[in-house]
Amino acid sequence: MTDIPIMFSAPMVQAEIDDLKFMSRRLAKRLVKTYPNGRGNPPTVLVERDAPWTRVKVGDRLWVREEWRVSRKWDAVKPADLPPRTMTVAFDAGGSIANQPAGCWAPDNGYPARGVRPEWLGKRRASMSIGV
Repeated sequence: MTDIPIMFSAPMVQAEIDDLKFMSRRLAKRLVKTYPNGRGNPPTVLVERDAPWTRVKVGDRLWVREEWRVSRKWDAVKPADLPPRTMTVAFDAGGSIANQPAGCWAPDNGYPARGVRPEWLGKRRASMSIGV
C-alpha cells in the first residue's frame, strides 16, 4: 500500500466522512510546457505526461490535506513556529485533533461539529502549511 497526499475541498472531505463519496476523478495525463530551445526561446511545445494519479492503485491510502485553525491567540504566529502538540487543531470540514503524542493520530470527528466554528478559533490556515 502506498500513502499519497492529495487535496480536497471541505465539501469533498465532508462527503467522504459521510460515506457519500467513494471515488474521485483526476486526469491521468496532463499537458506540460517544454522549451526545446531553452526557456524563453520560442517555440513552446506542449507534451503529454503522466499525472501523479497514474501510480494510485485500489487499496492505496489517500491522505487529505485540508484547511485548519487553532486558537486566535496564535493568529500572529507562522505555522512552522507553533509549539507542536500543545493545542487543538480544528479542520474546516469538521473534526479536530488535540495534544497528540508524536506519531499518533486520533481524530475527534465530532468536535467541532461540522459547520460550527467556536468563537475561540483563529484565522484559516492553508492546507499546505500543516506544521503542528
